[in-house]
Amino acid sequence: MTYRRIFAVLVTLLLLFTACTASELPERDNSVTTLTGVYEKTVLEMDERITYIRNMTLRDGKIYMYTTMIDGEERLASVVILDPADDSFTYENVPGMAYATVFAVGEEGYLFILSDHDDLQKKEGYILHSVADGTVVWEKRLDEFTDVGDRLSRMPSVVWKDGTWYIGAESTLLLVDNAGNLVKSHTLPADIFGVLETDGAVRVWGKGFCYAVGADGSLTEDAAWKDALAQMPENTETIYPGNGYDFYYNGGEELIGCEVGGESVPLMNWVNCGFMTNRIPEIAVVAPETIYIHDGENRILKFTGAPDREVEKTVIRVGYENSGTSNIEMAAVEFNGAQTEYQVICENYGEAEGHAAEMSGLDAAILRGETADLLLFRSMDEVAKYADKGLLADLYSLMDDEFSADDLFGSVREASEIGGKLYGLPRTFEISVFSAKTANLPDYDVWDVDAFLMTARNLPEGMRFSEDDSQESMTAMLGFMLSEWVDTETNTCRFGDGSFAAMLDYIASLPEKSQWKSSPEENPFAADKILLYGYAVNNYASYAMINSVFGGWNSGTVVGLPSSEGGACLIHSDQYYAVSAESGNKEGAMAFLNFLLSEESLIGRTERVRGMDALPALKSVMKAWEAVDGVYPYQIYTDRVGKYSGGGELTVQDNTGRPYVEVYAADFAEEFCEFLDTVPAYRTVPAEIQEIVMEEVTAFLGMGKTAESTADIVQSRVGLWLSEHE
Repeated sequence: MTYRRIFAVLVTLLLLFTACTASELPERDNSVTTLTGVYEKTVLEMDERITYIRNMTLRDGKIYMYTTMIDGEERLASVVILDPADDSFTYENVPGMAYATVFAVGEEGYLFILSDHDDLQKKEGYILHSVADGTVVWEKRLDEFTDVGDRLSRMPSVVWKDGTWYIGAESTLLLVDNAGNLVKSHTLPADIFGVLETDGAVRVWGKGFCYAVGADGSLTEDAAWKDALAQMPENTETIYPGNGYDFYYNGGEELIGCEVGGESVPLMNWVNCGFMTNRIPEIAVVAPETIYIHDGENRILKFTGAPDREVEKTVIRVGYENSGTSNIEMAAVEFNGAQTEYQVICENYGEAEGHAAEMSGLDAAILRGETADLLLFRSMDEVAKYADKGLLADLYSLMDDEFSADDLFGSVREASEIGGKLYGLPRTFEISVFSAKTANLPDYDVWDVDAFLMTARNLPEGMRFSEDDSQESMTAMLGFMLSEWVDTETNTCRFGDGSFAAMLDYIASLPEKSQWKSSPEENPFAADKILLYGYAVNNYASYAMINSVFGGWNSGTVVGLPSSEGGACLIHSDQYYAVSAESGNKEGAMAFLNFLLSEESLIGRTERVRGMDALPALKSVMKAWEAVDGVYPYQIYTDRVGKYSGGGELTVQDNTGRPYVEVYAADFAEEFCEFLDTVPAYRTVPAEIQEIVMEEVTAFLGMGKTAESTADIVQSRVGLWLSEHE
C-alpha cells in the first residue's frame, strides 16, 4: 500500500469514528419508502400428479421442463411445455425416463442422463439417452466418452446446437452428435459450472475461465464473458440464459441481468416481490419484464414487471455485507407479509468503493451517514469494534415485557455482554464442550487449567486424554482456551502466571503426529481408551450424544472447557444482530430482531425442525423445538461415535444390530435447557490475539524456545495489544 493510500485510509477512519456522531447524521424519512424491482405474481397450477420439476429450458420461445408424475402406483416421466403466449401447459410422456438427473432440449428431441449405480463396484454410473417422438434413439454410458470416476461432484450441464450435444462433465467438455458419436472432447482448467447457448454461440465456463466453442469444436477464450462472470458474487455457480440480457444470475437480494461488456442491472428484488430466496431451483427469463420461476411446489410462478411502488409503512433498514445472508431476506418477506406497521428494506453494503476501499462496506456506509437500523455482524469482535465507538445501542435498554432479557439463555447473555451491556445478539449459536465418563474423572472443586493438566498427566495406563498430537492440541488451545488467560472486559491478560507455560510444556510433550486414531467403527470413550469427548452441541441429538457416548444414557458428565469458574462452554455464532445507536427507528429494529429470533421465523414449518443444526437464543423457541422434535426417538449407537439416526418416523435399518440407546428430546429437554441457561460461557478472544499466540507458540515448538520465555513474550505482545485497544 502506498503512503498516499495509507494516509487516505487514516483520514477516513478518523472521520468515521470522530465526525460521524448521531447528532450530525442526516435525518431519513422512515414513514414512506419506494419499492423498486417490483413484479406482480401469477400462480400457474400444473397437473396435480406432478412430483417435481427439473431443468427449465427456454428454447424457441417456449419453456421446457422435465418432471415425473405419479399415476396410481406407476411413476411416469414427462416433458412439460409451457407456452408463454397463453400460459398453457402440454405434457409429453417419456417411457423409461422416470429417474433422470439431467434433461436438455434439442431441435429434434431430448437428451436425458440417468444414474446407474453399480452395487458390486460401488460406483455411480451415468447413461445418456437420446429421445425423439417418445422413443429412445440411442443410449450410451457416459464413461464411454470420459472417465468420470466413482461419482460426479456436480451434475453435468448440457445444451444442443446445430446437431451437436455439448456436455460438461467435471472438467471435460464433450461434443456428441445426434447419432451418439463423440465428435471432440476438451479438458478444461477446472470443473465446469455450466454450458450454455446464447447469442448464437456455445460457451463453457467455470471458476476462472470461459471459452466460446467454434463451429469446428475448437475453444477460444472469451475474455469479455470471463470478466463478466467474475463480477458475480463469490460461489455463484448458476447463470440463466434468457432474452434481453446476455445472462442472468441470483445476486442474493435480486435477480441481476448482465450485459457482457456493459452493466449488471438489478431487476427483480426478491423481498419487494414477496418471494422466498431459498426457493429458486429453476428460472426462465422470457423477457426482463416476464420471468417464470419454479418455487419447489407443484406450480410455476409467473412474475410480470410492475412500476415502482410507494409504501406508507415505518421503514426498518437491515444492513449487512456480501453473501451468506439469505435468511435475512426470507425473514423480511415473512415479516413484511405478517403485519402492516413496518416494511423491512434489505441493504447489502458489499465492498466499500473509492477512497474507502481499505474499509468495510459498513464503515463506508457509516461515513456516508447511511447506517441501517438493524445491523448484522459475523463475530463478537465486530460487535465490540463498533460498540467501542458508541455506534451501537444497548439492547437491554430497548427491551420490554414482550422481549426481555429473561427470554434469552443465560449462556448467550454472558458470552455476548460487553461491560454488562448487550450490544449484539446471536440469532442461533452452538457451544463447544468436553464431557467425560463420570466414573473416570475425579471431582475437582474447580475445573481450571491446573486441574486439566493434572488429569492429563495422571491418566490410568492405556488411556488417552484426547486425540492428542501437538498440532491438534495447539489448535484446541487457541480456539477454546485463550479466554482463560485473556480478559477483554478489563483488557488484561495473565500469560505469565505459570499456567500458560505449563500448557505449552504439555503440548510439547505430545507427538507431532498422533500414531493412534479412533476408528469410526468403535467407541474408544466407552472402552475407556480416551477420557475427554470434545463436541460441538447444536441440537437435541448432539446433547444426547455427549451424554450417551460413554456407553449409556447419562453415563457421562459435561465437564466444559477449563475455566476459573469451574468449567465453561465456548459460544460460537456467525450471526450477531445489533441496533444502531443512530437509528431513528429503534422500536422497529427491535420488532424485526424479535421476529428473527422467534419460533415463527426459526422453526416455521415443522418439517424443517428435525434437521436444525443450531440452537436458538430464546428459551421459548427451544421449547417449541422440543414439542416437534420430541415426537420421534433418537437411536444413538454406543459402540461407535458420531453416528445417530434421526428424522421422520425412525425405522430400524438392517445394520442396526449394534447396541444403541434410544432417547426422546422430551426425556432430557428440561435438563438441556437448564444447562444452556446456567453453564458459564465465554467467547473466543479477538482474532488478532489468536494470531499473536499462534505465531509465538509455533516458534516455541519449532525453534526450541522455553515455555517460560514464550509465555513472557506472549504476555508482552498481547498486553500491548490490549492497552492499545482500551
